[in-house]
Parts: sequence; structure tokens; C-alpha cells
Amino acid sequence: MPAPLRLFLPILIVLELLYASIPAIMIMNLDFLRTVIVQSKPTLSNKDIEFAVPIVGIFVAGIHTLFIGLTIWLSVMIRSRGKWARVGLTLVLLIATLGSFASWTAGPMFYGIIIVTNIVHVILVGLLWLPQSVRNFFSA
Repeated sequence: MPAPLRLFLPILIVLELLYASIPAIMIMNLDFLRTVIVQSKPTLSNKDIEFAVPIVGIFVAGIHTLFIGLTIWLSVMIRSRGKWARVGLTLVLLIATLGSFASWTAGPMFYGIIIVTNIVHVILVGLLWLPQSVRNFFSA
């Protein structure tokens, strides 16, 4: 296992914690979630807002759980020299980066987490593709 890929695991753990933090913050702070919904759809009735709050919380938690599962599974597959897993993980990280713009619209509370998460995405993709030792590992 090349040295850059050994760095991958601790960085991946940081990424998973970052992914889990956004839904955790939203679910633990339902007033914040309610405010975000009202700001994005001010014409909703109180009844609709009360219906939307748990739905949005479940959706956000589900999406982030999906990305946690995919990144862990693909990272495990990478260890067995799965070239397809390296491509797949790169695509998942790209999709997650693009999806982070949806979290960005939730407001400044998440800006720091989103910026750090996207930096981690870039670092992980760099570790997967840039070092010669990693390229040799996947070409063997």
C-alpha cells in the first residue's frame, strides 16, 4: 500500500465526521431547520412548515448517510486495487462537492463545514490520482 493511501484513512474519518455533522446540527436544532424552510419558501403555511421540518431532516440525514456509506464502501474496495472503485469514489466526491451548494443555501451556519469538507474532497481526490506511487499501485 503506497504511503499516500495510508494517509487516506484518517482523512476519510474526518470526512465522515463532517458528513455526519450537518444533519446532526439540523436535527438537533429544529428551530434553525424551520427558519431555513421559511426563508426558502415564505408562502408556506404553519401546517406545511411543521410537515416539512421532519421530512427535510430525514432527507438530509438520508443523503448524508448514503454518502457516508458509499465513501466507506468504495474506500474499502480501493484497498484491493479496485480501479473502478477509485473512479467511483472520485465521482462520489465530485457529486458531494456539487451537492454541497445545496447545503450552502441553508445559511452561514454551515459555511465553515462546507468549505472544510470540500477541501477534504480535493485532498482525497489528489491522493487517489496525483502521487506516482498510487498510480503505480492501481496500474499493477
